[in-house]
Amino acid sequence: MTKQNVLDGVDMRSANEAVLIANTPSYLFDALKKDVAVQTVAETLTAPEILSNLARILSIPPESPHDLVAQYVYLVALSIKDPKDVWPALDQIDMRNLEWGDQIRSAMKV
Repeated sequence: MTKQNVLDGVDMRSANEAVLIANTPSYLFDALKKDVAVQTVAETLTAPEILSNLARILSIPPESPHDLVAQYVYLVALSIKDPKDVWPALDQIDMRNLEWGDQIRSAMKV
């Protein structure tokens, strides 16, 4: 598994299900924080690499449900990283195309 395709080969079923059934941003955040895909991203990539990937994938509209789930996975993976490596850079990323992006980002600050 290379850092470029860290989610290739990762079982995304539970992350997909979490995004599908989530009815609040806090539910989605809590569910994904325990997910294997989020853990894999957090363990494989550095905070700057996750931030870079997140900014890149948020800059283009998702082409598939997998793309949307990946956006949330990368965002929530940052909650596991050392805050000094995440902030203030995460505040600079435009979340307007991710429905609950701002709410999850805010929850990560608490």
